[in-house]
Amino acid sequence: MMRIKLEDIPKEGKQLVFLWGQESIQSFLAPKDPHGIAIPDPLSVEIYLFRKASQVHVTGSIRGKLNMVCHRCLESFSFPLEISVETFLQRKPTYLKEDEVELSEEDLLWEFFDGDEIDVDLLVAEEIFLSLPQVLLCSEDCKGLCPVCGKNLNIQTCSCKRMEFSPFETLKELRDSFSS
Repeated sequence: MMRIKLEDIPKEGKQLVFLWGQESIQSFLAPKDPHGIAIPDPLSVEIYLFRKASQVHVTGSIRGKLNMVCHRCLESFSFPLEISVETFLQRKPTYLKEDEVELSEEDLLWEFFDGDEIDVDLLVAEEIFLSLPQVLLCSEDCKGLCPVCGKNLNIQTCSCKRMEFSPFETLKELRDSFSS
């Protein structure tokens, strides 16, 4: 776990260059990760930390690739990462430790950390997860699996009969009943 103490960041800033691998991301994934995320080769992380009092401006990049499972066809595929990092951190104010708080618009521009340390692993994991699409697809035109026989329609066709269903079919029938 990589943590940086606030006092260890000099005024001119601090550069961190490191590799981030499977063991690092594993602690942030559910035990049975539905996305099947794996890091085949460590990701290249380059981060610059600039401190002003208890506020930290973070810039940098995360590069590499992830292996994942397509949500349509369930095949593994490689997902390239090219993430530009820019975020602002500050020590969590005491009023945010309460259960319910109304945040101001300015509060939404900041990410918060507890104590005197910044969890760099958490920062990297958040940037990775925020960069992922909600639906992971091996390609935009992925045909998925046949709902009847389960064949991967990207690889082979099948002769299963599929019921074509239009959600507007009922409305069309209703319209036709009024016009007759």
